[in-house]
Parts: sequence; C-alpha cells; structure tokens
Amino acid sequence: MPKDCLLVQGMWRSESDPWCRYYREATSTSEEVDTALGLTMWGLYIFAALLNMNLARLAIRLSVSTPLKLAVCFYAMVCAWRAIFLNDTAERLCFFNTWPNYAFVNRSLAACGEISFGSSGGVIARDLLQKYTPDRSLARWFAVPLCIVLSILATVANCLCFTAMLKKQVWWHLLEESLWAVYGSLSALMSVVVYFHIPGHASGMRSVLLCIAFASIFWAAYIIIIDLPMYVDMSRREEERGYAPKAFLEGVKDSMQCAITSQLFTVWEEVWLWQVAYYLAGPFLLYRAASLTESKSKAS
Repeated sequence: MPKDCLLVQGMWRSESDPWCRYYREATSTSEEVDTALGLTMWGLYIFAALLNMNLARLAIRLSVSTPLKLAVCFYAMVCAWRAIFLNDTAERLCFFNTWPNYAFVNRSLAACGEISFGSSGGVIARDLLQKYTPDRSLARWFAVPLCIVLSILATVANCLCFTAMLKKQVWWHLLEESLWAVYGSLSALMSVVVYFHIPGHASGMRSVLLCIAFASIFWAAYIIIIDLPMYVDMSRREEERGYAPKAFLEGVKDSMQCAITSQLFTVWEEVWLWQVAYYLAGPFLLYRAASLTESKSKAS
C-alpha cells in the first residue's frame, strides 16, 4: 500500500497528518477487503468498456453519414480505453503503473474523443432538419453555423483542460468549464429547435430530443451552480498560498508517469461513480442521437 494518505476532502495528505490518521482509523477497512472492493469496482469499468465496444460495433452498421458514424465509433472506443486503463489525471493517480494509464495518454485520447462528441451535435441537427423539413434554409443557416460553433467550443475547452492537466492549475479548468456551460446551453437550444420541426408521428424521436435537451440543461446548470463556484474558490486559494504552476515541459514529464498507483477502493471512491456514469451515458446518448438520422429504408 502506498504511504500516501487517502484522498481526504479533495487533498492528498501524508501519513503523519493527524487528520489522515483519524480518517484511516475511522474507515478502518482492511487492505485485503479494500483491494477486493477496488477490483470489483474495476469490473464495473470493464463492463462499461465492453458495452462501449459493442456500441462501436453497432455504430459501424448505422446508415448515417460516414463522418458521424466514425465520430460515434471513435468516441465509444475512447471511453472503452479510458474505462480499462483507469486514471485520475489531476492527481496522476493510476490503477496500474503502465503507460496506457498515464495522464498524458488518457487526456490526449479524451480530448480527441470529446472533440468528436462535441462536433457531432450540429451534424445531427443538420441531418435531422434536412430529413424532415422541406425548406433547407433552417439547416443551412441554423444547424451548420451551430455545428461550427459547437466544434470550436469543444476544441478550445479541451485545449484549456489539457493545459490545466499539464500546469496543474485550477484557473484553466475554470475557463474550460465556462465554455462547456455555453456548449450545454446551445445544445439544449438546438434540441428544442429540432424537436419542433420533427413531425408529430415520430414520437420516439421527439422523446429522445427532449431527453437530450433536459440532459443538456441539467449539465449546464450543474456547471454554473456547482462547478464554477468550486473552481473560483479553488483558484482563489491557489493565489492566496502563492501556488506556482508547472512549466509546460515539466508538466509533460510529470504527466508521463504515475505519481500514485493503487487498486484500493477508498482511493478511487470519490471518482469512480461519475467516471462510470460518464463512460456509459456519453457514448449511448451520442449513438442514440446519431441513429435518429438514419435513412428511412434502413430505419424501417
């Protein structure tokens, strides 16, 4: 077991820290049980990875545009990779001490996958509007520009996230999350606009669009109400204690290794639930949205 204390209140504490000793005594889970729970948790990640691999297989069979098909397949495989090779990029925490678990590798793949995901929304909206509206002007003047805007937002947000990962500075995450809040709001707007242009007999399709709209609104609201104030506070505390961010090359070197390697559940308990939910929900929602644009002959 590593000598680093468990992740307590979002901070790594040394074994000599009284808070750390108290926390360890309060949880008092034996290392064997903790490891067994950690491996069971990893089994859930593997299950999510297998589901995403199957989703990628199904995506190849979709009768949709080739770029959209490849985007769905690629994003599903990226989530499968990240589910197998667990990593918490902020803390350089790895489940196994191997290069696929390194923060640099995981964050690079995540950036490419999230840009693919972020660019797909406008493409789906364009294809749906072209499919169901006789007048193509709405697709041309609404969906196409929105697709460009969403792609730019996703790309810039991931560049900021990558910078935050390398420099280990919260300020960059604050900027990144601000862009994702804008992305979520635009995604909700896009879903509502497309919803009102889908014929009433396509009730299943309209239900999916409503789900995407509510999910986007919830995501944007969560960022604005929870995430942004948290990052503002963390950034303020960094400034107060005079934190010096890492240089770019130093960050690259630091992210190409595991600072902490552990299979203990208590080390991962603060991140595993949202990670598994993300790896399952993201690819499924993208696949389901892309399937709405299938040609009528294939869909029937």
